[in-house]
Amino acid sequence: MSIRLRFTIWAAAIMLGIFILLSLGIHYMMQRNLQNEMDQRVSSVYNRLLQDQEIYVDIESGRFVDALENPEPFASPGLYIQVLNTNYQVVSSTENLADQKIPVTEAILESNRDRKAHYYNDEVADSELRVYSAPVFVPSGELFAFIQVAESREPLQQTMKQLTTILVAGSLLGTILAAGAAWMVADAALRPLRRMAASARAIGGASDLSQRIASPQTNDEVERLSETFNAMLDRLEVAFDSHRQFVADASHELRTPLTALRGNTDILQTMVREDRIDLELLTESLDDIGSETDRMSRLVADLLTLARADVGWSPEMREEIDLAIAATEAVRIHRPLAQDHDLQVNISDAEALVMGNADQIRQLILILLDNARIHTPPGSTVELSVVTTGKTAVITVADNGPGFAPEHRERIFDRFYRTDGARARSSGGTGLGLAIARWITETHGGSISADSVPGHGATFTVRLPLASPDARARVRDTLREPGHVPTGQPAPGIRS
Repeated sequence: MSIRLRFTIWAAAIMLGIFILLSLGIHYMMQRNLQNEMDQRVSSVYNRLLQDQEIYVDIESGRFVDALENPEPFASPGLYIQVLNTNYQVVSSTENLADQKIPVTEAILESNRDRKAHYYNDEVADSELRVYSAPVFVPSGELFAFIQVAESREPLQQTMKQLTTILVAGSLLGTILAAGAAWMVADAALRPLRRMAASARAIGGASDLSQRIASPQTNDEVERLSETFNAMLDRLEVAFDSHRQFVADASHELRTPLTALRGNTDILQTMVREDRIDLELLTESLDDIGSETDRMSRLVADLLTLARADVGWSPEMREEIDLAIAATEAVRIHRPLAQDHDLQVNISDAEALVMGNADQIRQLILILLDNARIHTPPGSTVELSVVTTGKTAVITVADNGPGFAPEHRERIFDRFYRTDGARARSSGGTGLGLAIARWITETHGGSISADSVPGHGATFTVRLPLASPDARARVRDTLREPGHVPTGQPAPGIRS
């Protein structure tokens, strides 16, 4: 069922409910008002009858005088009058009653004796009447008679039937009109959504994420929906472009070592087929195969690390890490690779303790040191510093190499992004190190940034929150638990 039809049905149902409630209210109020008017008419006839009749003549003689023997002047079509004596006998009535009597119960007459009037409904000759029964007292206070004034309810019933017909017909007609109006309003309201759906199908069918949906200038939810959808398309376009670029870069990075492996394999197969072993060429080929295999292994491991990071994976981080120790270990591992660089280490005397994974923190520092070594010529200075500022530990790796232009600052942590020829594949870099460094930093609740002045080196800064005393105490308690097994296994691609 379409939204348009559902909206129309709901609107019609709501309007029908409103019409029903309104009709019931009108019907009730109309019937009540007409009933009150009828009651006022029959009671006014009773009052006029008493005012215009002499209700006694000679009470002292003891002779019963039919003082109310002629109520006819007060009768009219549909209006009936009946007079009873104190013995409940009919002493006079209007001619339109003929030989009929207005029914009245002894309970009502007994109540009349107590000077209480009564309204009630009854029937005479299959005609429903509204009856008013009241007593008549002489000035001395003695009960003299009972009077019943009745009016036919047929006009009231006919009026109510006509009103009911009008209300039912009006409610149905109003509901139909409301449904039609709701159908047209829903069509007008959903027209922009249909255009958006058509545009979305066209974009999906053409696989062209550069297209956008035209936003209606309505300043309502539909306009905000189209803007949100276009913003989502912007993000999807960036994600798909990044994915395509990532696949292309990964393929290109893998193709180089595979080509080298294939070439060296062909050389070895040729020597075997020709039974001509050149030890020098054999050694070179095996060395190339080993180096390219190591390079490809690093690339695959880094790709696996980032792939697992994309799905939210992170190793358990429950260790208290001293950044001074982690930086010292990283320098020890890195120093043999940077013999042609001047590596300087500056570690603050303040205790820099963070909560996290020790292997990842060490890998983070190694990535920044490797990045500085790869991007600077031999003889350059690389400085590593670890300091604390307030509740933050700051790790800085700076060099005096060529640096990079300001336009590269925002993308330098993207995967496979290279600023210039200095990041050549021959240097051994995979183009994934800084992306992994950013992921490690973010999983530890920190931030990483890069700054550079072209020709004057680059500076990479990592900020990590210091471990709170409560967190450190919890870790110490966990480590003291019997049977505790230390955690913090390195993630895929992390090398120590």
